[in-house]
Amino acid sequence: MRNKYFISLLFTSLFTLVFSQSMQNEGDLEKNNQQFQKGQVELPDWVDPETGIDRTTLEPYVKIPYQPVERAAIVSPALNNPLPAWADQIFIMNSNYSYNNNVTNVTSKAEAAGHTVTSADSYPSDVSSYNQIWDMRYPDALSSSEITKLKTVLENGGTVYLGGENGGFATRNNSITSLIQDVGGGNVTVSGDVNDQVVESDFRTPNNIINVYEPSGSYFTNLGNGTAITKHSSGDKPFSAVWYDSDLSASYPGKIIVVLGVNIFSESSYYNKSGYDNEKFLENLVALAETSPAPTGSSADLAADNTYIDITMSTAVYNATGGSGALETTDFTLTFAQNSGSATAASISSVKQNDDTAEASATALAGGETVIRIFLSITGTPSGVETITMTPVDGSSIFDASDRAMESSQTTGAIALNDQLAPTISSVSLVANNSTIAVTFSDAVYNTNGGSGALEAADFVFSISGGTATLSSVTPTSISISGNVYTLGISLSGTADGTEVLTVNPVDDSIYDENGNEASTTQSNNTATLNDVTGPTITSVSSTTANGTYGIDDEIAITITFSETVIVNSDLFEQDGTGRPRLTLETGSSDHATNYTSGSGGATLTWNYTVQSGNISSDLDYK
Repeated sequence: MRNKYFISLLFTSLFTLVFSQSMQNEGDLEKNNQQFQKGQVELPDWVDPETGIDRTTLEPYVKIPYQPVERAAIVSPALNNPLPAWADQIFIMNSNYSYNNNVTNVTSKAEAAGHTVTSADSYPSDVSSYNQIWDMRYPDALSSSEITKLKTVLENGGTVYLGGENGGFATRNNSITSLIQDVGGGNVTVSGDVNDQVVESDFRTPNNIINVYEPSGSYFTNLGNGTAITKHSSGDKPFSAVWYDSDLSASYPGKIIVVLGVNIFSESSYYNKSGYDNEKFLENLVALAETSPAPTGSSADLAADNTYIDITMSTAVYNATGGSGALETTDFTLTFAQNSGSATAASISSVKQNDDTAEASATALAGGETVIRIFLSITGTPSGVETITMTPVDGSSIFDASDRAMESSQTTGAIALNDQLAPTISSVSLVANNSTIAVTFSDAVYNTNGGSGALEAADFVFSISGGTATLSSVTPTSISISGNVYTLGISLSGTADGTEVLTVNPVDDSIYDENGNEASTTQSNNTATLNDVTGPTITSVSSTTANGTYGIDDEIAITITFSETVIVNSDLFEQDGTGRPRLTLETGSSDHATNYTSGSGGATLTWNYTVQSGNISSDLDYK
């Protein structure tokens, strides 16, 4: 850091050295100076540059030469130091300080916290993709182009970490204070040198630490709008500070962290100094530097009865900047897709706090909530295929406390409404002999509301009306199952005449779909007219031909009326007249058989009798 020289001894066995002042004659010192001038290694201020004696201990200053080490594998941090909600993209500007591990140490801690780190000897041409920039240098003043890039990071809500140094590097320190003042951080001044520091109580997380060590750094004589992170044990001379977004101009929603010393995170003798917690302090600064993304919706939970949906935000939200304003229905857009479902529309009824499931009882929003309960108005009964999608109405309707707006692209995705449509009987089918009826349901059904249990015969009830047949039992005598079709056995008393109407219904609290929706005990599509299994009977035999005397080849129409409609199967008719219904008439000494003529499909059939030679009857009759 400083252009000084020191005595460096590399031990091949023990790291122990005992110096005797008498051994250090002028020649030895000159020889040592000649050797170590080749490395141009710098000495701390408390070491005499001429003799290499530590002024605080009056003993020779010894420093083990820096040896690069292979980085350890990064593992997940302990549960009390969880990973951040999102990973920052971090750029580290190398310190260009010989024998300095600060870039390595910062990289290790940042990556262990889940962030992605890139380091280089110069700023990237475009810093817009970075959430944080850590400038670890100490001798170089910030250039105008670097300041422009740092402002870009601040404008994007990012974090800028700047390393300063002791009073010998005023140019560097002044460029830092100038940047802070440019972005609205107030009148900031730096002066003098300071060493040991005490961590302020607000910055003892995630590690509850107190003391940190910096051999020689500057301190703030005026913090402007900033907040001291550490102070000297005397209670003043802060060596490190932070300027939050609220401390800067409105156009810079980021934050600035400044540590006025490069040694604090560098060599092991400082970084791991006994009695101090520099390493844990770095972990605290990495946590402090983490940025917050624009608010997002982290989850969406739909009530089982579809009355509301709870949107959980990544942070407290408002409908205006400045951390004010409660969200309103107009801050959201609901998109409904019917998808051939039973519900035909959905809209937002109100937005409330998530303290009651009843819309009228839920508390109005006040602003700053992390869970928003959006009550829904749904037209029709959802069948489980309809979806709703929630999004911000635009990119300037929902904000966090730091005025970051939720992007309009944020979405819950399509969330399927819960099926509230009760299962129904979609059809019934009766077998010809009336012994069973097949009942088809609209959905898979169960005999418990937990989506389990096969239906039983006792889950159904029959009723009958009309006709002559009656039910021997209102409970089906049997049940067989094939998919959603349930075939039920029927026990009848008497013979069905075809006018009886059989009705089948679910028993109360017996039949449910997989979502627990109960089938109603009053259904449609659940009736069947019993098949007529009673044979037709002849109610009368007559003739449409008037009484009179008829001769050979005269035609007489004989009609037979049945108790119900009858069908003559013409498929059985043969050319020779066989296969047709025949009516035998008493026509004297010999009877005459006459084939059926017409009337199939009605209750009256007709036989046309042609008088033959020898047919004599005073009162034509039939057998």
